[in-house]
Amino acid sequence: MISPDSNTDYLEYFLRSSNRFARFYHDYIIKYETNFEQVDLEYDNILLTLNIFLTARELPSVASTLIALDLYCDVRGHWQTLRHWIEIILEQRDSIKDRQTLSILILSLADIYSSQGDRELALQFYNDVINAESKSKNLDILTQAYFGVGGLYANIGKLEEAMQAWQEARSCATKSKNNVALAMVDYFTAYYSNHENNKKKHSIIKFVTDTFTAIGESGETASLMLRATLFLSENKDAKAQPLFEKALRLFRESGEKQGEALTLYNLGILAQNKNHLDEAFRLYQESLDIAKQLNDQTGLAGIYYSLGFLHLQRNEFRQARTYLDYCVEIIRRDGDRKLLSEKLYWLGYALANSEKIEKALQVFIECQEISKELGTLDTLNPEKEINTLRSIKNMQTDPKSE
Repeated sequence: MISPDSNTDYLEYFLRSSNRFARFYHDYIIKYETNFEQVDLEYDNILLTLNIFLTARELPSVASTLIALDLYCDVRGHWQTLRHWIEIILEQRDSIKDRQTLSILILSLADIYSSQGDRELALQFYNDVINAESKSKNLDILTQAYFGVGGLYANIGKLEEAMQAWQEARSCATKSKNNVALAMVDYFTAYYSNHENNKKKHSIIKFVTDTFTAIGESGETASLMLRATLFLSENKDAKAQPLFEKALRLFRESGEKQGEALTLYNLGILAQNKNHLDEAFRLYQESLDIAKQLNDQTGLAGIYYSLGFLHLQRNEFRQARTYLDYCVEIIRRDGDRKLLSEKLYWLGYALANSEKIEKALQVFIECQEISKELGTLDTLNPEKEINTLRSIKNMQTDPKSE
């Protein structure tokens, strides 16, 4: 222990003390990285540790601290903090000599970018990891990267590309005998596939849930969500409800914010299906509050649409058009043309019924043009709405009246 006196170099004393502090909390987060309650107690000191290491130009120590902190930040919803620090370290990536460390950080940042809507950058980062790790055949990291690419494509409606990426992920998981990753890939492949019959899907779900149950509490929550989501997709609401409710309790106990938001959203769908609109609104709003904190663009698009449609059910057209406009803005950026045309239709409907005739006409025309381009006019063709709005517009004597 250094005791400062008149001859002590106080700067040196301070630097040594800071270094001891940072080393202690570096080891602390590595020891407790999966014990979130322990990390809660010292979270601010761990962030201070990152600053100390950065100031001292100890970039490898910043990187190892971030890798240990990654899971906690993801579960607790500290996405922006994690993004900020990984972006800092990647700006100085030449100081990190270990390729695998870089790949883990890049993969984590790609996952955040994908969820927050920066999908072109996310795809670039996923491919960077795939290119780097293909040479060394690091199968676990390759599995995660291909799985992330599949999720990205699925979220923007490019299911063929998603299936191709998941097939690559499955190949890597099979070679590495990573049963948990294999279960996840098989679930999402089955869930998004139109070719799997329900019997086969349930067979896959049984394999997945058995695999997850074997890994403890976190696996139990995952299996609950997977089973509940499948039941919801099959309109088996009575079977889905108790599973989602149990999952919500577990997510709240663990502090897993994204899981909580997703579960609240699904419970909102169940309430809306039962025409319990007040309950659905409450659940969607709770989900929206969390999704905003996370800046989860995929989640926000779904919640905005559901809130908009709920207001349509209540004939609250002004509120509906606000939420549907937010939804369209996100989907337009994602580039899913089919989904965009569907949401444009309901935005046009809300605008038309809230006396925004000119704007509604523009939205319906865009919807029709996209449907024509995609060859989906048989299922979505707002021709009747366009003709009606043009007639109303022609009848109006005051061109400014909407």
